[in-house]
Amino acid sequence: MTTPLPLTAASALPDVGTLLGGKYQLLRFVAAGGMGAVFEAQHVKLGRRVAVKLLLPQRKNEGQLAARFLREARSLARLKNRHVAQVLDVDETPDGLPYMVLEYLEGSDLAQQLGPASAMPVEERLAHIRSVCEALEEAHAQGIIHRDIKPSNLFLASTPEGPCLKLFDFGIAHTEDEHDARLTQGVTLGTPDFMSPEQLTGASLSPASDVWSLAVTTYQWLTDALPFEGRDTRAKTTAILTSPPIPLSQRGGTFPPGVWPVLEAALEKEPARRTPSARAFSDALGRVLAGQTDVVSRPQTPAPRPERASRLPLALGALALCLAAVLVVATRSVESTPAATAAPPAPAPTPAAQAPAAPPPTPAALEPVPEAPTVETHAPPPEDTAPPSPAPAPATRKASKRPVPAPPPTPDHPKYL
Repeated sequence: MTTPLPLTAASALPDVGTLLGGKYQLLRFVAAGGMGAVFEAQHVKLGRRVAVKLLLPQRKNEGQLAARFLREARSLARLKNRHVAQVLDVDETPDGLPYMVLEYLEGSDLAQQLGPASAMPVEERLAHIRSVCEALEEAHAQGIIHRDIKPSNLFLASTPEGPCLKLFDFGIAHTEDEHDARLTQGVTLGTPDFMSPEQLTGASLSPASDVWSLAVTTYQWLTDALPFEGRDTRAKTTAILTSPPIPLSQRGGTFPPGVWPVLEAALEKEPARRTPSARAFSDALGRVLAGQTDVVSRPQTPAPRPERASRLPLALGALALCLAAVLVVATRSVESTPAATAAPPAPAPTPAAQAPAAPPPTPAALEPVPEAPTVETHAPPPEDTAPPSPAPAPATRKASKRPVPAPPPTPDHPKYL
């Protein structure tokens, strides 16, 4: 099955039969994507069939696509794993159109294996996904994050040793090379249905980002559906960022018991709580294929909520001590107040002074009773505007048998200021 060649590129791409670089003769057009077109070709001196991928002519001068195209070739050339499409050569046409030469493969990508076309047993599909994990592990070890893992970028090739799943298209891969990083800096690239939450939001990427995309791809290959659904791209993106994945139990089909926990762990929204590496994802799938049920080993990252909950007993204990202190101070204040106000009654006023007078306060009552500190600021005690009592203050204090307790010091804490 071939993809029609875009009309805008048909007149500018080399014709079938063209000899590129004096070595590669184009035999037939195979397919075209968003960035390039692929031809089947032959090395005329070796007689070896190869695949030639050319950058689409109308995109040659578009931003930094040409630089990304060559970077893809460099990324692929660094990887020697048999589950990555091998790059054999890189060059340009006389018109300055870059192209790369790859090993020629027969088969189909996983996008063509979805639905009724896929009669492969679940166990065999999981084994193929594990083989791709090997390729990803090598890429991650060299600082390469693929960023666009999806069924159409996984090719199930027919080889003399049997079917072999290969990883393609490193065109938007993220690398640690400073020059390469500028090519994708500040740009969100990828296919939204398969992008991790951190990739959608433009946050930092890690190997766990590729694990997410591979888990979504595995889910779709097993169920012919996506773990996050929505009516449009925006609704799907919202589901990826906020909703849990749809369990396999809600999809048709029979799956080994441990598959869903493995996928669920690889689809954790927080990268720190997600399956951290392609190797860990492969190991978990290996335990599933071995018939084990306890297959998931989640990263030991403390969650924020349990940490706050662990401080609750300390906070309650401190609150209890404060309440106890308030009760003690209040009790002492109540006990001392009657003794301090037990002064002899004031003499009755003379008939000449019959103006209404304020209640005869005692000196002890004019002083504020010590209280425990609170969250509110203390207002100064009201000024005494009542006429002085005939009873002298010293005599009243001597009548008290108990000393008035001194106010407790105010703790040096913002809560009490």
